[in-house]
Amino acid sequence: MYKTILFDIDGTLLDSEKNLLTAFQSALRDVLHLSRSLTELEAVIGLHEIKAAALFTKNPEEQNRIIRLWTEYVKNSPAPPLFPQAVQTLLELRDRQVVTGIVTSKTAEHMKHDFNKHQINDLFDVLITSDQTSHPKPHPEPLELALQKTGSSKDACLYVGDTYSDLLCAKNCGVSFALALWGAKDDPRLGDADYKLRQFSDLLAFVS
Repeated sequence: MYKTILFDIDGTLLDSEKNLLTAFQSALRDVLHLSRSLTELEAVIGLHEIKAAALFTKNPEEQNRIIRLWTEYVKNSPAPPLFPQAVQTLLELRDRQVVTGIVTSKTAEHMKHDFNKHQINDLFDVLITSDQTSHPKPHPEPLELALQKTGSSKDACLYVGDTYSDLLCAKNCGVSFALALWGAKDDPRLGDADYKLRQFSDLLAFVS
């Protein structure tokens, strides 16, 4: 049984892939005059924004322009929906006195423009964004910071995510990892997940 459950956002709590990729697609077009399909851009999901931009240009000025426009396009888009059962499960976890938190590659600014619009931040005991750490996922620092802030132990913590970067972050930190199948891509490397969740409410089986 786990006493702490930490969550990724995109593809785990928030069904945001199309929203994010469409905004990134537009930013690439405007800055680099590149045309890429949404399928071709799927590799940026879960990456820190600088690493995402660096996949397409090594020029720091162009990277910053892509990031700035990406943020602006997300800001002006409707908020993507939460996945089914997310809020109900989070409320049940709170009732069971489970410590919950977010560990995301998003910056606080990006969170403000999509996730925060759902007004459920108060359901989490800790929120770790990429601008709070020196090393983003898959480095263990973001998870370690969350554990430090909550006073949680590694053996009592479960991290829930949908990408290989999430899995590596958990493994590098020494915490268990649960794969959110509702947001995950078909990636054989994800077979190393400790658990696989078919729906959000499956998490309730891992707490007392």
